[in-house]
Amino acid sequence: MNHAVVGAVAVAAFWLFIAIVSVAGMMYDYRKKQLTAETLRRAIDNGQKLDPAVLDRLLAQQRSAAGPQTVDPRALKVAGIITLSASVGVFGLSFFIAQIAPVAFYPIMGASVVVACIAIGLLIAARFVERDVEREPRA
Repeated sequence: MNHAVVGAVAVAAFWLFIAIVSVAGMMYDYRKKQLTAETLRRAIDNGQKLDPAVLDRLLAQQRSAAGPQTVDPRALKVAGIITLSASVGVFGLSFFIAQIAPVAFYPIMGASVVVACIAIGLLIAARFVERDVEREPRA
């Protein structure tokens, strides 16, 4: 089998996996909300007395899932630091791979630059989110 075909199949399989996982996550959340609503509807239809605390808890879960969510700047910082570290590792990897396949040196080094740009973007986003969180009035 040709190496280009194997590479193309691997890339297609990777993106197919990402798509399947994303859709499965969305379907799981939808089904979970649907089951909660169905349980409440059946309880009301059967005339059962619902405890207000349980009802509030179930509805709060649905409101928190549907409502606006804030991003934790610490999570963005951690992601940026990890991604930047991976960039340094890929950059170093380019030198080792160049010993075996010199033609791969610049593509791998370019990949490390792309990963570094993503890391810098995450760190900048953390800064902006941190400023917005500080400006928000406390409830």
